[in-house]
Amino acid sequence: MPSQGTGGSDPQGAKPRAMTLKEVASSFVARATVLAICLPFWAMASLTTLVRFLQSPRTFFKYKSLEPAPKDPLPGLKHRFVEANGIRFHTVSTGKVVSNQLMLCVHGFPSMWAEWRNQMAAFRDDYEVVAFDMRGYGDTDKPKGVRNYAIDHLVDDIGSLIPALGYDKCVLVAHDWGAVAAWGVAYYYTNRIERLVVMAVPHPVSMNENLDLEQWAKFWYMFMFQAPLLPELFLTNNEGEQFDAIFKKLPPGCTPRIPQEEIDRLKRAFAQPGAATAAVNYYRALFANMFWIPKWKQQRRVTRRNGVLKVPTLCLYGDRDIAMGTKLLRGMDKYVEDVQVHVFKDCSHWIPEERPEEVNQLMRDFLAGKRIAGSLH
Repeated sequence: MPSQGTGGSDPQGAKPRAMTLKEVASSFVARATVLAICLPFWAMASLTTLVRFLQSPRTFFKYKSLEPAPKDPLPGLKHRFVEANGIRFHTVSTGKVVSNQLMLCVHGFPSMWAEWRNQMAAFRDDYEVVAFDMRGYGDTDKPKGVRNYAIDHLVDDIGSLIPALGYDKCVLVAHDWGAVAAWGVAYYYTNRIERLVVMAVPHPVSMNENLDLEQWAKFWYMFMFQAPLLPELFLTNNEGEQFDAIFKKLPPGCTPRIPQEEIDRLKRAFAQPGAATAAVNYYRALFANMFWIPKWKQQRRVTRRNGVLKVPTLCLYGDRDIAMGTKLLRGMDKYVEDVQVHVFKDCSHWIPEERPEEVNQLMRDFLAGKRIAGSLH
């Protein structure tokens, strides 16, 4: 990962070394522990998938048709491919504006660029709003291999895409996996980020400090995603009906607001060869990362992350997010110098699509330098 600032080589310049016997043994124990935890989740997902097959064997392996291509959710959008960090990214832009400012929007799992349609409509007069498909998603390149989806690559993708789009800096807006990467971008490409808006993901250190058994239980799907082939089949069988459940079966009190045509857009995208594997590889890389990186290097990275982030940050959260509990927000102000947090009542994980009007107003106030009422600061 590049150094904090505009990117570059590791400033500490430590030479790689082989792992010690103790580190190898520790890695083996960690792998065995993860495997033991994964097994019941694999069994549960396998049983669910088997039941689906028995219920509809004729359509089980039928994927959503690749035709016709869905229409853009907004008029006047410009699609183009941009090369950055060795990847060809599919980008969608609202077009240049007089202010010559960039708002770069980064989606999460299992979404695509169109997750940001409401923000693109709201901010297109003040910014060139660019949303893009992350590596492995949509029409962006899908490199093979789990290691190509490690967080280092995701951070460098975003950091490299900003100048590739013709800008020195941007307002970075991100959700879910996009937010995971965005925290890293704010640290390692600080000079390229004017302001940061993250949704559904707290600061990585405060999150780790607040992890408990209840939260690990919410991560059950991550353990299921470690299985070979099973997650891909789980997501794409019966023309991708799982996507309807993901976006429509929300916790009590939450209102689904994602149009069917946008869900169908995702079904179509995941029907592309290698698409489901690429998306799931984010989670496989997350788990495997602890085994690839020798302990000395891992510790240096954690230490640097523990520094106080100087980029003004707005964190938006849903109080009924079934994946990320609100307790993970505790202590975040220790690691971000200027952070404001707003938790939406009766809102699940899909914040920019469930609460678009409120999200847009909070973003507008934050970008204008106003304090968010009732926020953590």
